Amino acid sequence: MAYEDLAVFRDMAKEQGAEIIEQIYTDEIVTDFRTTYKCMTCLKYGKKPTCPPNIPDFDYFNRLINSYKYGLLVGKSYRYSDEEEFKRIREESGPPGSRDSINSGTSGI
Repeated sequence: MAYEDLAVFRDMAKEQGAEIIEQIYTDEIVTDFRTTYKCMTCLKYGKKPTCPPNIPDFDYFNRLINSYKYGLLVGKSYRYSDEEEFKRIREESGPPGSRDSINSGTSGI
């Protein structure tokens, strides 16, 4: 993919509410297999289609990242004023109908 082609994905990210969109070289991405363990400690582990174990394994993602020269780092900030709002935002990040309890000490949004 040519460097310029990332503009299409940048536009898509903006349309979907991304607040942070940075073009990067994929060789700048640092990965750590311990991330998988952090996922296993989450109360939503195995419940979201975008989280382990419902996604390919760590080694697959490393190979995938390394098969590209450029990428986009995309992010969104969530602000909340109290624990109830935190729980509401956290529930919205899960699959429809997800109503499990949230550990208020976990700020991995």
